[in-house]
Amino acid sequence: MIAIVNKGSRDHVLAELLSNSLYLTVSIDSLDYLCDFARSNPLDLVLLSEAAFLDTPSNALNKIIKKIKTRAVYQDINIPVVATLSEGRHFLPNADISVDDFIRIGQNNDDLFLCLKRFDNIRGLLWTFQKEKINFYPGQKATSAKANIAAIKYDNCMISRLESLGFNVFEYLPEDKPSNVYEQDLACLVLSYNHIFANIRKYANFIDKLPKDLSVLIVGQDFNNSLALSNKLNCEYFCSQYSDLELKKRISSLSLYRKIRLKLCDCLSKNIELTLRDPLTEAYNRRFVDNYSSRFYPQNGAFICLLDVDNFKRINDKYGHNVGDKILRQLSLTITKSVRDTDFVCRYGGDEFILIMPDIDLKEANKIVQRTKNNISSQNFCQNNNINLSVSFGVSHYISGSEIQNAIEKADEELKNNKMLLKTHSLDEILRTQNSFDHKN
Repeated sequence: MIAIVNKGSRDHVLAELLSNSLYLTVSIDSLDYLCDFARSNPLDLVLLSEAAFLDTPSNALNKIIKKIKTRAVYQDINIPVVATLSEGRHFLPNADISVDDFIRIGQNNDDLFLCLKRFDNIRGLLWTFQKEKINFYPGQKATSAKANIAAIKYDNCMISRLESLGFNVFEYLPEDKPSNVYEQDLACLVLSYNHIFANIRKYANFIDKLPKDLSVLIVGQDFNNSLALSNKLNCEYFCSQYSDLELKKRISSLSLYRKIRLKLCDCLSKNIELTLRDPLTEAYNRRFVDNYSSRFYPQNGAFICLLDVDNFKRINDKYGHNVGDKILRQLSLTITKSVRDTDFVCRYGGDEFILIMPDIDLKEANKIVQRTKNNISSQNFCQNNNINLSVSFGVSHYISGSEIQNAIEKADEELKNNKMLLKTHSLDEILRTQNSFDHKN
């Protein structure tokens, strides 16, 4: 719900602008009543009309905003308060007002709806946090520290203006690699309209390669031209004639938006990682194996090694499943230490593990399999019980783009054959005669 604060019964410009929108709004004719309303109603955003903002003394306005912000939207993310001003107004109070952003209202009200969309997206992200019980604390240190802003090198006027507002400015050229931008914790990229107008195509390609969660703000003297260019490049815009206070608030708003998006992406990545891990051994699980062929495309394919612990059921029956679980965790760690950092160790089920060894030749694959088997057979598992293990294995070659299940089935056939061969042959003999190591397969 959006609370629109007016100054008297005649001040209904914002209410009229939003009357046909999809936003749920409520008009309030008194700042004092707003505090009472916020305590008993869930608000997502407060919009202050120009009259309500400018006709209220700065100290009184800050006190009211502080009261409103005692009720958080989620954890320490407070209800955002946005002030609206007409396009032609250039006077602002000298005091640093506690609003989160400014919106200009005039013939073109795209600024209003862009800002509403941004805060609506923030609300949606925070709702996801709440649903998934994700902790998000921007923290006083993060919000009070100087934000890192990207600007284009040689855009001296813009760089000076940003530095005067207390931002750390990192300079880039359109020719720079996007990876250079990734290295800094940036709040947004600020571009001057006049600086990029002469070569829009070059800057459009540069912007297109930037991280998708990095906001780009175009600052121009001509409001309509800046708007047209920002729409073309899918960026935000800001009129350079507006005050430094407004620019600072806009950048801070974009910075918060990016922090929330990055936090959500990080949490989602961790959640996805957890769904691909076996909770007992912390190795990758069967879901990871089943999706490997759609996620990875090793240039030279991969060797698949299926490992199975010999007579593991007897260990469970004799010592109990708690001991069996401890052994499986130790086994997973031993296998992980035996392979390369680029290999994947997966628990396929029960006491079966799969090694995925991408971009490797026959000789190296042979070494890894033998080293893994030797490390397992030489280790004393569960020292209190002095348990030693032996494993059987089967190996096959996986070709990128094919179904990994086909390679696993071949490895499983080899594993069954090797269980029989181990009774009469040594490991070296099996590896030399292993048909699965033939690259023609």
